[in-house]
Amino acid sequence: MTKLRPRDIAALPTDTTDEQITALLTSDYETFCTCVVAEATRRHIPKQLRRVLEKPEWQDDWVDALIGAEASLQIAVLRARYEDGPHSTRAVRNTQALAAVRTRLHAVRSYAKRHAARHRPVELPAEHREVRAAMKLLVREHLAEYGQIITELAAGIGVAADLGRAPAADTAALTRWLLTAGPAAPHVPAITDRAQQLEHMTDEDFDRVVAADVQRDPEEVELCHPLLLDRWGASLARLADISVAQLGLPPRPMATIADVDLTVAGLDSDAAYRRINQFRFLAHVQQRWLEQKTLARRLRQRVAVWQDTVTRPLVESARGELKRRHPDGYAEALAVVRGRQGVRPEVVPRPPESVEPSSAPQAAHVFMERVMEVGWDARLEVGQRPDGGFQARVDAVRDAALLRAAYTRKIKNKGGGRGHAWTLTFVGIRVSDVGWVRLPRLSDAVDLAALPSDGFSDAVKRYQSADE
Repeated sequence: MTKLRPRDIAALPTDTTDEQITALLTSDYETFCTCVVAEATRRHIPKQLRRVLEKPEWQDDWVDALIGAEASLQIAVLRARYEDGPHSTRAVRNTQALAAVRTRLHAVRSYAKRHAARHRPVELPAEHREVRAAMKLLVREHLAEYGQIITELAAGIGVAADLGRAPAADTAALTRWLLTAGPAAPHVPAITDRAQQLEHMTDEDFDRVVAADVQRDPEEVELCHPLLLDRWGASLARLADISVAQLGLPPRPMATIADVDLTVAGLDSDAAYRRINQFRFLAHVQQRWLEQKTLARRLRQRVAVWQDTVTRPLVESARGELKRRHPDGYAEALAVVRGRQGVRPEVVPRPPESVEPSSAPQAAHVFMERVMEVGWDARLEVGQRPDGGFQARVDAVRDAALLRAAYTRKIKNKGGGRGHAWTLTFVGIRVSDVGWVRLPRLSDAVDLAALPSDGFSDAVKRYQSADE
């Protein structure tokens, strides 16, 4: 199959449909990156390409592809300036492409941030939260019966009763689980002999295969198999650390290359080309790392959507059936929940000067559930600040590491008791040998939480270097 170039994407017919663009973006990762570069650097592209890329499910992949393109263009600019001079046609063309990619990267990040602000999770009303809490108590009281109901309902639609307990962190375990979860599960390719061979290699041999693949000498397509995604990422991280050390650069997240690093001044020709080639290798490691990250994220997203689609109706039906069988037990559970939260059965008028109590944001509950799914102990605290606003904090602990997400909510007017939406004010992690490190996004905290304990501190240190 002929590889597409940005000019090929720009030459697509203007009547190309959204479905055709989506098929192009999902055909393979290299084609996806080519489409992203074309959108950033070409003046005329099919409008459908940008429309599809702007969908929420593509935003993280879009950002990662632009980061990879930025690294490649940085090296292209360095080489063109060294070989042809800073004002050569090739150097100017590559510099303009680099500027276009960086401009687009900034715009896409801003667009994603605005979209996230507009689509914050809606906070559940108090009545709904009480019902959910009461149902959890009822389920806990009749756990065996509830499990039997789930099993019967799942059997009725031909799925496994434990499909809600998919492995959360390890793609190898997740892949093996999907292959036994039945025909309704998201498709993953069968485990080939070559994939099994790679899985059982020592880290040293596996790293050699990954290094050769980075240079396409030879390309190892089985590294993209879901079974190997996490191990592939760990190997690329090791290769990046080695390359960064050889170049004498400070460690940064995802082996980011800064423009100030790109210098060959004072070196003879052999030394200059050796350094340029080291930079090229590091840029290629970063690109493959971003590809691995994208493929792993897509796999987990597919599983999460499938689980939610299948398990949500099952859970709702099972809880409804349990509530029907035990109406008195549910009423008692609801009374217990209201008693804990200080809610009286009768309606009590609120004095004009009082402020409506605020529960924690839904995003905090979701974050706490996500980190608990991958083995962290988490708790949520909510309190009122001296200025009348509210604060919420999720603390998650595993071994000697502490993850924290903090939110605040201001009060518009104390008389009306109406508040602003919750705002995420801090997300960070603390480990014993590093101290507190602020993370750029809540999703980074979730990604870190899914990492195994081995090498966890090293991953945190990469964020620390970027924060400094």
